[in-house]
Amino acid sequence: MVHGGREGADRIVDRATLTGAVLIGLGSTYAGLISNDDELADEIVAVGKRTGELVWRLPLHDEYKDLTKGTITDLVNASAQRKAGTIYAGSFLEEFTEGKPWAHLDIAGTAWDTGREYWGKGPTGFGVHLLIGLARDLSA
Repeated sequence: MVHGGREGADRIVDRATLTGAVLIGLGSTYAGLISNDDELADEIVAVGKRTGELVWRLPLHDEYKDLTKGTITDLVNASAQRKAGTIYAGSFLEEFTEGKPWAHLDIAGTAWDTGREYWGKGPTGFGVHLLIGLARDLSA
């Protein structure tokens, strides 16, 4: 993410099976969406609806950012407090965006064995259609 930002990326979108907390909060229906940019987040939500790869936006807030502050280091990736796990992890990732419009998709709940017949058992590839649709929309 840092490299992309420094090399001139206009926007950054990442996806990962980041937290088990998103599975608890959203199940396997929605991926968690965390973003520092309303326009980019809105575009991703719209493309998700169109492609059937649904996302639910979670809030960023300074209180969550405080969870990333360390006592020995400036930044920690494991909070001493057990709250807002998905948002906290996204707040950690935001530190590496170089101030660019950014969105993170936490696909931990949607990436594997969702129980949907059309995906079958095993990995789903969730987010591929969404990212292709987003790239098409942004390049138009």
